[in-house]
Amino acid sequence: MPRWPSIVLVAIVVAGIAVCLYLVVTRDLSSTATLSVTLFLTILSVIGSWAASRFYYELSYGKNLRTFAANSIWKCNELMFEKYFVRSSKAKGLARPVV
Repeated sequence: MPRWPSIVLVAIVVAGIAVCLYLVVTRDLSSTATLSVTLFLTILSVIGSWAASRFYYELSYGKNLRTFAANSIWKCNELMFEKYFVRSSKAKGLARPVV
């Protein structure tokens, strides 16, 4: 999957945040306009943080994270099976002894 959409989205968000900050600093805005700019700035920040974390995920982990998660689930199931079936007194004759 190409990474350029995430990079472009982050660039657009950073530019939008810069414009919002410029408007707040250089203009004397009314309370309604300030509220609108602040709301828009909040939305841009949320979108930007989501895009940046998605880009970092794709760059760092990709499919390896899915494999790691699957292996972790498998190990948890294996330990649960060992705890409830192998070590219980009812299943001592059915399974290998636990060391």
